[in-house]
Amino acid sequence: MNEGLGGTVEFGEEDEEYLFPRDLPADKVRKILENQDADIYGSQFPGFRVETSQGVRYDVIHLDESEPVDAIGIYDVDEGEVLEFYEMDELVEEVGAV
Repeated sequence: MNEGLGGTVEFGEEDEEYLFPRDLPADKVRKILENQDADIYGSQFPGFRVETSQGVRYDVIHLDESEPVDAIGIYDVDEGEVLEFYEMDELVEEVGAV
């Protein structure tokens, strides 16, 4: 999980990587991920899930679908536990510190 140059968020597993522009509204992010053949579940609000074949789920969280994504949680489906949680602002600060 990282933010690349130009404000692109990238996440996923080997052979199942997804990316989206950081500043787009969440409803457009969902459409972009659907166009990348992501397995998406859940409603628009307060977020939706992207599940990979490796048993990892990415919870894409937003408070307003017309605003950018607020956070992404990474969840191990098989173990039933949260692996990591990233707020988008923190991710941007980490990239800026590098």
